[in-house]
Parts: sequence; C-alpha cells; structure tokens
Amino acid sequence: MPPLSRTLLVAALVLAAFIAGVLLGGTLSTGPSLVSAGGEKANTAGAATSAEAAKGGTPAKRETMAEAAEKRRLPWDKERLAHTTAALVRESGIANFVRHSMQFMDQLSATDFPLALEANAAPEMRGEFGEMLAGIAVTRWAELDAKAAADYLVAHEKLGGFIDIAGVALWNTWAANDPDAALAYAKTMTDESRREEAIKKIIQTIAQADPAKAVAYAKLHAPEMLGNGDLSSALSSRSRGGDPEVTARSLANIGTDDSDTRDAMRNTVGNWAMTDHAAALAFAQSLSSPTARAAALIGVYNQWFDRDPKEAAASFLAEPRGEADFDSVLLVAASRWTLSDWQGANAWSAQLPTEKERTAFVTNFSMRLGRENPDESVKWIAALPDGLPRDTAIVATIEGSRTSASQASMDLALSIANPSARQKTTRQAMQNWFYKDPAAAYDWLQNDPTLTPEQKRALLAK
Repeated sequence: MPPLSRTLLVAALVLAAFIAGVLLGGTLSTGPSLVSAGGEKANTAGAATSAEAAKGGTPAKRETMAEAAEKRRLPWDKERLAHTTAALVRESGIANFVRHSMQFMDQLSATDFPLALEANAAPEMRGEFGEMLAGIAVTRWAELDAKAAADYLVAHEKLGGFIDIAGVALWNTWAANDPDAALAYAKTMTDESRREEAIKKIIQTIAQADPAKAVAYAKLHAPEMLGNGDLSSALSSRSRGGDPEVTARSLANIGTDDSDTRDAMRNTVGNWAMTDHAAALAFAQSLSSPTARAAALIGVYNQWFDRDPKEAAASFLAEPRGEADFDSVLLVAASRWTLSDWQGANAWSAQLPTEKERTAFVTNFSMRLGRENPDESVKWIAALPDGLPRDTAIVATIEGSRTSASQASMDLALSIANPSARQKTTRQAMQNWFYKDPAAAYDWLQNDPTLTPEQKRALLAK
C-alpha cells in the first residue's frame, strides 16, 4: 500500500477505534466474556449480580472490570503478553479488536505495560491494528500511572513522529485527568519540538473542558497557539458539543486577528444564535475588535437570513456601525437574498448607509444573480441609481459571466463613468457577446452610430 494511503487508513482506523470505544463505553466492562491472562475466555462478575437479582434479593454491587480482572489475573510475563497481543492484532474486525483490546488492558497493572509495549513493538505487530493497540495501551497506562507512562515513552523515544499515536494518547488522557501535572511534566522535556507539541496537545485537551483555562494557559505557556489557529480550532470544535457562549467569550479573550480565530468566532456565535439569538447578537455587538465583531455578526446573520431574511435585513440596517467592516456581513445578505426578489433587494440596498456597503452588496448580489439568471441581472443593474455601486456591479457581472452577453450588457458597459473601467468592461462585454451570438454582436458593432471607427476597432482587439 502506498505510504499516503496507509497513513490515511491508519488515521481512519484509529478514529473508528476510539469512537467504537466511546459508543460501547461501559458495556465493554460488563460484557459476557473477557480475554483472560492466558488468552482464554472467562465469565465476568456480572453473572453473580444477575443471579442475585433473579432470586428477588437485593443485587450485590457490581464489580468493576478492573476489580474482577484483578481477582483472576495471573502474573504476566513477556511470552504470555506477546501471545495475547499477537492474537489481538489478528482479530477479524474493528469491533472485536477494540472490545478485546480494552478487556485485555483492564487486566494489566501499571507495572505490566512496559512489557506489553515491548511485545507490541515486535515485527509481527506492525500494521494498523498494532499501532492502534499501542495507543490503547498508552491510554490505559496513563489512566493508571501517567508519569510512568511518560517516562517510558520519553526514554524509549516513542513520542513524536509522523503518526504520533502514543503521544496523542498520553497527553490527551493525562490532561483530561490532571492537566496541571501533565503540563508540569511536559515543560521538563528537553527536546524542544516534542515539548512544544506536548504542551499544545495538553492545552487543546483542556480547551474541551475549560475554554477560559485553556486561553489563560496558552497565554502563559504557549503564546504561539494564540495566533496560529491551534487554540481557536480546538475551541471551535468544542463549541459544537459544549456551551457556545462560554467558548465565544474565551475566543474573544484570545486577542488575535488571524483567520482561524475569525472562523472560530463566526462558527461558535452561529451555534449560539441557534439557541439564543438575542444573546448571541448582543454579544457580537459588544465586541470592541472590529474584525471579531464582524465575524460574530456573520455567525448571527448567517442563520438569521436563512430563518427570516426580511427581519434580518431590517435588523442589519439598524446595526451600530462603529469601526466594524460590514463588507463581509453583506456577503451573507447577498448570498441568501431570494433571487426572484431582486426588486426587494434593490430597495433594501438603497437604504444601506454608506456607499461602500451599497457597493459591496450590489456587486455580490449582481454576480450571484448573473450566474443564475443573466437577463434578470441586467434588469437589476439597470434599475440601480447612477454611481459607484452600479458601475462596480456592471464590471463584476460582465467580467464574471460570459452569459451576460447582449445589447443590454453593452449599453450598461458603455454607461460606466470611469473611462478606463468603461473601455475595459465594454471590450469584455463585446467578447462575451461574440462568444454567445457572433452574428448579432457583429451586426450591432457595424451599425451602432455612437461609436467611432477607432472605438469599433478597439472593441475587436484581443
């Protein structure tokens, strides 16, 4: 298998394994069978409690998988570990592999894992399931004794690399259970690149549980995460399943203006607006950073224009402008305005308070309308009042679509006020028309009385 294909397959299987583990959750620890120390099947403690319940008595407290396994565990040695791990990687499917691997790991004590990872490093263990088994082993070891797991992985140079399954498992598990201890340990690592990668993964894990704490830790321990998108991306992913309000306020506290942070703010506030529109809008309007405010408003108006475009349009007109750049918000309005209601769009755009905003809206709406219905686009532009917004919309429509080709398009191009823009756009309109209907274009060019011979030759020039 080519290296890239193998990498993608490994990544997919790792994701599938952990998803399966999460979905199966506690059922793995109370299932009907368990891989025993000798690789055989053994009954779990669940049978005893079920029997008590069947007799009508009060069921005894169900033993955990770890307690049941500890009662029957035999001393592990290298040979037995090698035998069991080799059997696991030969499993026939991902579900069986995950179930049996987790049952196996629950039988190991913290002192067994060095031998287990040594057995896992054997040549016959190489492959997707072998790499996944190492990740599951490190996860379980980190739950029992994270420092010992970290010491082993550092000493044996098993952290880092192109596919760092062990590192991801260690830092995610340790940070979820004891983030301060994980961070303190990571800062002692002598390899600079691995130290920085460990701190990044720890803070990304903290972001899933405590966004405000993650921002504070990043400012103190990994300031580069504030501007390169690592923290913003982690917070954004958290907002989809957590509290978007908390995440949005943490994003505002990052204090950077990179594209990843803007994207995260837009998505997070959009998620917030789905459940509490008024609060999300008030938050967006309260932001002092013009770029952050615009990003948050896009999040609100994205779903608002979809839900109630007329209400959204009226609200947008009343937005306090301040220093925010509303061009990007107007793209939302232009992309979601009903194409069949260009008269309504025309009336609304005329109410926008600045020429810059009117230009931004009519330019983008005319391009969208021009792609869908060129004839209606020409009518829309012709109905606009003279001025820069109208001229910009003409240029954008003619340059953006060959289908905007007719005498009406030529008339619009010739009406542009700026001489340079008029000459360039008129030539483009003529080329579009020749592409669509050469006979009609040539007939018009030969018979138009307003153009001089030099202008006609210029229109035919490539």
